[in-house]
Amino acid sequence: MRVHGIGAPRPGVASAGLRPTVDRSGRWLLEVHLFDFADEVYGHLVRVEFLQKLRDEEKFDSIEELTAAIRCDSQRAREIFGESRPRAPN
Repeated sequence: MRVHGIGAPRPGVASAGLRPTVDRSGRWLLEVHLFDFADEVYGHLVRVEFLQKLRDEEKFDSIEELTAAIRCDSQRAREIFGESRPRAPN
């Protein structure tokens, strides 16, 4: 996924769904993580461009399993964007 509206388009990963591992409220939520980006952008109007689905939403048995899956998703997305590893935030 790529975010537009905060300068140059920024690559990252997103989760769109119910967050079954951490939230039982049943509320739908879009969470976005921008790679190598440390600026505060809460409250900014942005456009999220979905490029490729990595996997279906899952309920994990622990936060550690969820974190490991997110790490794998992020690495796979970086490879899709042609990045091999994290860079210093800018």
